[in-house]
Amino acid sequence: MTLGEGVGSAAESNAYEIYDKPSVDSVNVPDEVQEGQPISLVYRFISNNTGSDTSTFQWEWWDEQEKVWKKSGLASNQSRSLIPDSSYSGYQVRVVITPKGSKRGIKGDLVISNSIKILPSKPEVRNVTISSRFAWGHDVPKGGLFVIVKYDFIHNNTGNDQSIFQWQYKEYSTWKDFNSIETIDSKKLQLSVTKQFLFSSQNFTSYNIRKYAPIRVRITPKGSKKQSITGTVVEKDMGCLNQLLNPASTCSL
Repeated sequence: MTLGEGVGSAAESNAYEIYDKPSVDSVNVPDEVQEGQPISLVYRFISNNTGSDTSTFQWEWWDEQEKVWKKSGLASNQSRSLIPDSSYSGYQVRVVITPKGSKRGIKGDLVISNSIKILPSKPEVRNVTISSRFAWGHDVPKGGLFVIVKYDFIHNNTGNDQSIFQWQYKEYSTWKDFNSIETIDSKKLQLSVTKQFLFSSQNFTSYNIRKYAPIRVRITPKGSKKQSITGTVVEKDMGCLNQLLNPASTCSL
């Protein structure tokens, strides 16, 4: 018998690629967002040899009356990011993720995010400036100074500007409100609803403050459509009356 006779030759099988269902973990969404703001969805995609991430998404909202999650009707309801409009204000939303890879049609187990509360948008006030002009004659018989506040109102779907104003003066370390001021012609200027404030000698006499007392305005952003929603209060110092009359002068507490 010659060498090798009766010995079988080695055989090789076909190569097989090992893979498993893709999965998603470490899902992260915010607890709450304001309407009109995009919801950022972050997660980790585990391919398990199924290719790159081509997972699909379905955003849902909670129907409190029927006690059931329903598919969102927004155009972006199957996108990774959702921008809730005003119709979702006060509701909760969530996203259902179906893990899927690019190389195979196999899908992983559904993963559901935590619920996200949609808060109503708040109006904003930006770029506040204060200007002044002298008032004589018809404005006020004894003369005075009109101080006017201007700003950009960002409504954020809350309607037209109906912001609230409160003018204040500082007495030592305490800010105090100017309320209704009775002018020489007995008309009252309601400071809580006006952007314009008239400083006259009577203002300072009735409040027993001096020309160098610091003065400011507090603006509470508010829109016409959603009266119960107010934005973050913005404060703007105007220095003091003395500085408006003479910019080189100083103010004092």
